[in-house]
Amino acid sequence: MKKILIILIVFAFISCDKEDVNVTTGPLSLSSLEYEGVDFSSGVTYSATLANNANSVPVDVAFMATFSKAVDASTVNSNTISLSQGGSAIPVDVAVKDNIVTITPQVELNNDATYELLISNVLRATDGGLMAEEGSFNNVTRTLNTVGEPPYVPAGQVAYWPFNFDYDEVESGEMPTVEGTPGFAGQSASGPNAYQGATDSYLTFPTNNLANSEFTATFWYKIDATPDRAGILVMGPTDDSPPANNRTKGFRLFRENANGKQRITLNAGNGSADSWFNSAEEYHLATDADWTFVAFTISSTECVVYINGEVASSGAFSGIDWTTCDILSIGSGAPRFIEWGHLSDESFIDELRIFDVALPQSEIQKMME
Repeated sequence: MKKILIILIVFAFISCDKEDVNVTTGPLSLSSLEYEGVDFSSGVTYSATLANNANSVPVDVAFMATFSKAVDASTVNSNTISLSQGGSAIPVDVAVKDNIVTITPQVELNNDATYELLISNVLRATDGGLMAEEGSFNNVTRTLNTVGEPPYVPAGQVAYWPFNFDYDEVESGEMPTVEGTPGFAGQSASGPNAYQGATDSYLTFPTNNLANSEFTATFWYKIDATPDRAGILVMGPTDDSPPANNRTKGFRLFRENANGKQRITLNAGNGSADSWFNSAEEYHLATDADWTFVAFTISSTECVVYINGEVASSGAFSGIDWTTCDILSIGSGAPRFIEWGHLSDESFIDELRIFDVALPQSEIQKMME
């Protein structure tokens, strides 16, 4: 089960008398604070700089504080740098190398917990300069989230994009073709980051190992309803009659306005015709909806669309035809599904997984948990 660690980072700078400041050397200031650890979703070690919005950190986190100049190691101790939970100190190892102080908890942090990290302005530089009384990190609170345990992943996974600061597909190691300027959300449903779409921007991947007789895609989705329609995932065929809208093969997962909310729809082609699977009204997403778990399955007998683990649409289907469906588009209908304006999606997408089986509802619900 995925669990979330909530860390409240408080940078508390203890005031000092002005006459104690060595004005000849200039003040010491905290330039940046980074964190590092293992992403339990992918097993990859990552590092990132803390931003103003929510960030994701692992329970085995280590912090790297970078200062404006070399730090006097004799001033770094349990009184000047500390980590605590509910007033109880968490033992940490602290290492000083030039202007970088590394703070490593001696134990893994707990899930669903609140922590405070204190960096005091009693710290000195090696030249005697004291911590600046004002700076970008003074009295700033950060809230951080993490996955503390590996997620549940059913058998049959053939592709996985964690979107943790890069667009790599983990199973193949392939990089995408990047169109435009997509980015990263600085937040996530699970893990350290998520894909963030942008105008005229999306990713494409070759469909090697993806075009199977059974198919499942799952992902976390945080909607940005502007524009009011967009493509989300598309594996469509080539189309020699622009604007592209050949729906007889492959699939198109997209969203569009439905009475002020957003309806998610799957369209799939069997080689000669297409079938529509519109999510029911009670599963339409509010324009300010939080993270939503979206999944859909395709088999030789039916298609099913799931919203937060519940069946939002289902129906008979005679099997998909993948002829000339050689690319997967992420975050847009382009370039294979553009006639009706389902173009770039500016929403957040996280933990995208594709399977070569049509997963049952019970497995999809386990993944969502």
